[in-house]
Amino acid sequence: MFHYENRQWPAAKAYLGMVPKDTEYYARSRMVEGIILTREERPVDAIAPLAAALNAARRDATGNTWQVANLNLARAYYAIGNFERAIEHFERTPRGSEFWFESMYEAAWAYFAMQRLSGALSHLQSVDSPFFDGVYHPEATLLRVLIFYYLCKYIDGQTMLAEFTEAHYPIADSIEKAIREAEKDPTRLFKALYAWKTERKDA
Repeated sequence: MFHYENRQWPAAKAYLGMVPKDTEYYARSRMVEGIILTREERPVDAIAPLAAALNAARRDATGNTWQVANLNLARAYYAIGNFERAIEHFERTPRGSEFWFESMYEAAWAYFAMQRLSGALSHLQSVDSPFFDGVYHPEATLLRVLIFYYLCKYIDGQTMLAEFTEAHYPIADSIEKAIREAEKDPTRLFKALYAWKTERKDA
């Protein structure tokens, strides 16, 4: 992964292409190749390796190769405007997956792009459920406001936008303050993030 982490895409793809099809690493190698192509803004070319990764990976909610390949395949289809196929893959994400929130949120945008507003709202309803109370997702609220404006529910949209502003601007100020402090002392930020990650792993 050295070449990938250092954004040396041609070298990374060359090594990934050497992984034999009959090994346990094949699915992951094709998945990473597809992600690289997506990062190179070549979503059309990314579809084949991501689909190959999906076929090679075992669908397992405890592992994430299948799930990551599926999510990135959905994003590739979204990038080329094939929203139907994008939704198909977003909605394949298992409910218990760590990527389920992202999948439902991004599927809502795909529905919105097709002007299927009821589908977008139903997916936002899942995103806004109490199950995700601990997830900070201001973009989901803004998408809901945008849909309300499309539905000509201007008063409801304005009310929601006012509530959003009141709730999220103090958070934005806190984030900006934390960024400024981190720039002054990056070591302190690293230690805090490491401690947080360690606590999550041990939980």
